[in-house]
Parts: sequence; C-alpha cells; structure tokens
Amino acid sequence: MIERRAYKPNFGEERRLVYNPSFDERDYKSYHLLPPSEREKLKSYTRRQLEAYVGERVEVIKSTTRFEIVEDTMVAKGLDQSMEEMIRTGVEYRKEYGNPLDFEREEAELSGAILIQKELTKKEAKPGAKRISVSSKGEEGSDYTNNFFDVYELKVGEDGRRFIELNRYLSTLTLEEYKEKLKPFSDCEGHKTASDFLKNPIEADVFETSDDVQKYLNKGVNALEKEKLEIINRIIAPVISSYINSLVENPYDFFTHRVKYNAVLNESDNALAVVLSGDTKELQNLIKWASFSSREDVEKRAMIIGLITPRIANGPCPGISGGFNMMGGVETIGAPYSVGQFGQKKDIEQTKLCCTCPFCNKQVEAEIGGGTISCPNCKKSAPYSKLN
Repeated sequence: MIERRAYKPNFGEERRLVYNPSFDERDYKSYHLLPPSEREKLKSYTRRQLEAYVGERVEVIKSTTRFEIVEDTMVAKGLDQSMEEMIRTGVEYRKEYGNPLDFEREEAELSGAILIQKELTKKEAKPGAKRISVSSKGEEGSDYTNNFFDVYELKVGEDGRRFIELNRYLSTLTLEEYKEKLKPFSDCEGHKTASDFLKNPIEADVFETSDDVQKYLNKGVNALEKEKLEIINRIIAPVISSYINSLVENPYDFFTHRVKYNAVLNESDNALAVVLSGDTKELQNLIKWASFSSREDVEKRAMIIGLITPRIANGPCPGISGGFNMMGGVETIGAPYSVGQFGQKKDIEQTKLCCTCPFCNKQVEAEIGGGTISCPNCKKSAPYSKLN
C-alpha cells in the first residue's frame, strides 16, 4: 500500500475512467464557497451519479432520467446544463483524450440528441411523442462495448408542466435485427453502423408507453431488476456518504477519495452477490448494518475494503468501468454508455496563486475563480481585487 502522504494520482490514466473521482475533487474545491442550498445540491448530484454508475456496473435492464424543458432545451433534473451542452462537452473532451475509432460515433450521438431535443421541445409536439435512439456495440477496438437503446417520451406532470422522460434499456439485438424490427417505423434499411442509428432517431409515437417499445424490441436481457438495484443502493448508501464527506472535508486528500471510491464499488459487488444468491438472512444483515452502523464503523469498513482493487466490469459507455490499484494506479475496466458522461460536470475555471493568506497568515496556494480568491487552509475568501 502507498502511504497517504506519498500518494500521487495518475490523472492522465484516470481520464480513461467512466466515473472519474478527480472531477468530484475539482467540483468540491469550491464547496465551502457555495450557499447551503447549492452545497446540498452538489452532494445530492454526486450521490445520484454514483448510484447511476453502480447501476451500469451491475447492468440494470432499465434506468430513467427526467429532463425539464427550459425554453427549447432539455435540462437534466437537478442540473444547470442542457443535454446538448453535456454531450457537446463530452465530444470535445473525447477528441482530446478519447479513442479515434469513436469520434464519428460521438459526433453522430450529438447530432441525434440535437434532433430529439428539437422535435420533442417544440410547442406543436403532443404528449406521448416518442423517439428511439439505438446505441449498439461499436466496431472492433471501440470503447463502446455494450448494447442498449433509449426511449425519449414527452410527458405532462401533475403541475401541467411538460417534461421529457428518458428510459434506457439494455438490449441483445444485432444491427441487422434492429433494422428488421424498426423497419415498419423508419427508413433504416440502409443503416450500416451504430453511427447511422445514433444520428437518425426513430419516431415511435405508435407505442403507448416506453416499456411497450422495450417489450417489442427486447428479446430478453440477463440484467438486474430495478427493485434489486434499490436494495443495493440502500446497502451502499453509508459508504457513498463517507466518500462525499471526505470530499467536503478535504478535496485534496486524493488517497482517501480513491480508497473510498473503491469501497463504493466493492460494497456494491458484495451486495450484488448476496442479492443474486437469494440468501435472505445475509441480505437482512447487510441492510441492518447499513441502517444502524455508526459513522466510525462505516469509516473503518470503507478504509479496509477500499484497499481491495475492484473487479473489472463491463459497461455500455467508453472508458474504464473500475477503480484503483492502491499499490499504484488505475485498474483498467469496461466502457461508457454515452459520450455525454464525459461532459456532465461543468468545468470550474481556476488558477492558483502562492501567497500569504491575510486571514490565517499561512503560506498557501490560494485558488482564484469566479471573481474570488480562497484559502484552502482556513476556507475564507475575498474578491480577488482586494488580495491581488
């Protein structure tokens, strides 16, 4: 094991991860500058992202996301970023750090997303309007190794506001089988690649619900039911809280963050094994431990199981779906569902300045961003012009 004080993350290697803790560290550097409501929003967002990622690792057959309609854009609930911006940012990120084999596919995903957004947010669109986006496996050497399809549906909430619900379903269909199944609804016979499907979303208004689309297309996928994922999320909740707390307490403690991130993955795998075994007694023991353990016990467990390198898991998005070998690096793993995963968090423009903090009188690397300069030691900040 590497000593905490000597541990240095390999940020270059970490760019290949589907879920990258360094993005969380970046976001939590400004945590203490945020108002209370924004702090809670950030913590809630981090929890949802980890739960969604765990769901992808254990291959849940269906996952659901809600997009609010803001003017003519689709904005994921709880975020201040449109779907288009998220995917566009991911495309730019992948151009620099991604796999050249996937560049055309990722541009196609962006084109298709823009088209879906345009068609479902326009005023003339009727509730129940649906679009299917097929994301099959990439060619040999692609980072996109799983097979799924998305169904976007325009809905109206109880408050009368329109929103778009995205349901993602794992699939076993080949490109040829997709073409045969979707032939009645689209001109897709000429499609030869995953990119062709991604840039040409398919109208599916004939189906009453998104699940009806799934029943029509899916031949049956060996995946985890949503109810079982909810149980796994209950069991891993304390470890996720421990990870988030460590980010809040010190966004620069790279060692602890990676150990606890490993712990989240390992605890989810432990829970998955018990859920699938049908051992109700052991399952109740895990749920009881998660519900009643003290914070101290959770911290001890996280720091122990987090030293174990997580398993390599398959995933639908490009990148590595795994964790860290705490003897020295990233443990390579699976793949992402969407290029949008690489653009989900807004960059925080920051520079650093070596100076003496006027509040605590310590020599520090102060962070400059958003018109303020902040001290990482005492957490106090001031308008940059006053300290420059």
